[in-house]
Amino acid sequence: MFSIEKCPVPANTMLDKYTRNGTYTDCYLIEIPGRVFFPKFIFAFYTTPLFQLERLILKLVSKPSTDIQARQLADGVSDKFAA
Repeated sequence: MFSIEKCPVPANTMLDKYTRNGTYTDCYLIEIPGRVFFPKFIFAFYTTPLFQLERLILKLVSKPSTDIQARQLADGVSDKFAA
């Protein structure tokens, strides 16, 4: 069984700059066997049903994001995504 653990935000990551300026951030870690390529992970994560619910909430507050934008983020074409 996998164990999800809370961990510090790693240095030099997208969240790190927010941690340094005092904004609340959280970070969790799970180790799984095998290799997952980052673009595939990004797209899968941001298009899960649970995250689509969050995207619906973001849409209601005028911060929408789409599956197309998730693909662009995963492919490195864009660095903007409401999350």
